[in-house]
Amino acid sequence: MSVASAVEEQRSATGEISRNVQEAATGTQEVSANITGVHEAAQESGAAASEMRNAATNCRSNLIRCAARLRPSSRIFAPPNT
Repeated sequence: MSVASAVEEQRSATGEISRNVQEAATGTQEVSANITGVHEAAQESGAAASEMRNAATNCRSNLIRCAARLRPSSRIFAPPNT
């Protein structure tokens, strides 16, 4: 093998390594962006779950108040105790 062909082979191998490193870097950036997206989605889901819990708590409180107000009125329609 001549020196020129060895240098060309080395250049080719270096170029291939460079392309592989660039592809790995691009893949790493994509994975990082996906992880960021998942993190943001998890935060939004947590916030939505918290809002839903608060709404359910408020609904429960409102139902308890309504039941307390209706209880005296419901006695009018209740059959007499025998």
